[in-house]
Amino acid sequence: MNVELRELVICQNDLEAEIIKGLLQENLIEVYIQKDDCGGMNPQLQITEGIKVLVPSDQYQMAETLIKSYQASSDTGDSREKTWQCVSCGEILEIQFSDCWKCGTPRKSISA
Repeated sequence: MNVELRELVICQNDLEAEIIKGLLQENLIEVYIQKDDCGGMNPQLQITEGIKVLVPSDQYQMAETLIKSYQASSDTGDSREKTWQCVSCGEILEIQFSDCWKCGTPRKSISA
């Protein structure tokens, strides 16, 4: 049985391709990764050629919808919303940190 594949997206690295692959497989979509890095001997080729994520033509629409949703949710947006400033030392920290890494002041005592 010969399956016609369509290129869904070109990724810049293996990690991005594997994240997309996992997302699609969770939704029961067949996924194929195509890259030419000489068997890992020349990974720099991934930068120039990219890593292609391919799906069967009959699953392309559903895959495209999932990818658009993923890309919209992973938009960084305004970086100010992703940081907070320590009132004790003035350090700018990413939102996921609960304490200042410079002086140890807890975030809960900080008004963002």
